[in-house]
Formats: sequence, structure tokens, C-alpha cells
Amino acid sequence: PGGLNLVNTVDDDEVTYRFGVEWDVGDDSLFYAGFERGYRAGGVDSSQVVPTYPPEVIDAYTIGSKNRFLDNSLQLNIEAFYWDYTDQQINYFATINGGPEFRTVNADSTIQGLDIDLLWAMSEDTTIGVKAQFLDSTFDRLELVSDVGTGRYGCTAGAVNGGLETFDCAGQNLVYAPDLALDLNVSHVMNIGNFDLVGILDVIHRSEQNIDKTFLPELEADAYTQVNLELMLIPVDGRWSVSAYGRNLTDERILTSANVSRFGPFYGIYNPPPTYGVRFRADF
Repeated sequence: PGGLNLVNTVDDDEVTYRFGVEWDVGDDSLFYAGFERGYRAGGVDSSQVVPTYPPEVIDAYTIGSKNRFLDNSLQLNIEAFYWDYTDQQINYFATINGGPEFRTVNADSTIQGLDIDLLWAMSEDTTIGVKAQFLDSTFDRLELVSDVGTGRYGCTAGAVNGGLETFDCAGQNLVYAPDLALDLNVSHVMNIGNFDLVGILDVIHRSEQNIDKTFLPELEADAYTQVNLELMLIPVDGRWSVSAYGRNLTDERILTSANVSRFGPFYGIYNPPPTYGVRFRADF
């Protein structure tokens, strides 16, 4: 339509599959392991010298255990995982022929880690939840290109081909992949006559992490620990509730997204400062 002609085509196919085994150790515990192959088709990016890019394939291995203890009052789930990406499709910003451009490049990466999820009904009124993730994520192969002298990447500059400078970003961590993520949730219910007063405490910790594929030190988010608190009053019939809350009580300044202009300046978006409020809910 409109005189446009299709000049590039992509024809991909792949068999995906999953294998899994499970061993019920007892009524309250099981072990499992699995392997899965995932696939995302390639595509066309006509702005590049090679206008098509190959499909993305992931081999994912998992092994874990799900358990309940203390008369089902304590739940503990643990899972170890290993993901091997081949030709992972990465979108990034570059300066090409003097203008801004988003490009797609294929990379290899390895992601491995451990997830721990604990939920404990400590009493009829108090529940504690803990989630922890230990993560190791690395680009094993990743090359970015940009006009000579315009590439703002925290990677090793390499050869110049066709007026484009190549940057070797192998060894960089993946974006939004902190080595350590911890979440603590504590809730307590206090009965006051015909009402329940519910207190909820959330503590969130993240270690340092890349938040942009330029991999520049200026665009790395610092580690933080954020605390949120909420008090909620609910009548026994549950028809309405009123709550007072405080978010980011530790006044953490968290860089949530960022980028760098091809002209040089950096810009970033941060989380809201400490925020307080009152909320009312009613069912009709």
C-alpha cells in the first residue's frame, strides 16, 4: 500500500519444549527440577547494515523445593535457576549519521541465582513474609555501535568500521538486575471492639544496579533501603476502611530510570520523596 515494497523478510522456526520432574517427599514437602527452552522470533531493522536479526533462544534450568512446617504455619520455598541466553535481543539508543536512533543488537548473557520465599503465620494476628533473591547476571557478548566520538557508553571502545565506532560491553551486568534484593513484610491485626486495626510494615532493599544500557557510572542506581508503613481501621463487617500511610519513610532518593543525550547532558527520573496520606474505602 502507498507504493511501499517489502524488501526484507524473516522466516524463523524453532521447537520449544519443557521437561520437569517432581518428588513428593511427604505431605508437606516436595522437590522439583526442570529444563525449558524458550524462543522469540527474529525481526527486521532496516536502519542497520545487516537489516535482519536472528531469533532469541533461552535455555532455563531450575531446581527447587516447596515446604510447609509448624502445622502449616510456616511456608518456605527455595529455587535455584540458571538461564543461558543466545542471541538475546537488546534495544539501545545510539547516534547514527548524526541523528538519534534506536537499534536492535543480539547478545549472549548468563543469569543465575537463588530465590527464597518465606511466609510465617507467627500467631493468629501476626504474619511475617520475607523474600530474598541473590542474582548474578552478565552479558557474555554485547557490542554497541555509534558515530565516532558520540558513543556515550561505559564499555571498551574498539574498531571503527563504516564510520561507526564499536564498543565491547561484555562483562557488564544486565539492566535492573541487582545482586541482592530483599523484601520484608510484617502485618499485625489488633481487635478493638467491633473493629480491626491492621498495621503493615514493608522494608525493601536493593543493592546497586545498572538502569540504562549505556552502562555509565552516572547511570548506576545506588543501593537503598526503603520503609513503608500503613495503619488501617476496618469494621468487622468489612464494609469500609480508613487507612493512614507513609511511603519512603527513610527518604531514599532512588534513580529509577535515566539516559544520556547525544549532546552530552545526563537526565534521570527519581522516586517520590516521603509521602503521607489518608485513604477511605467503602463498598456499596
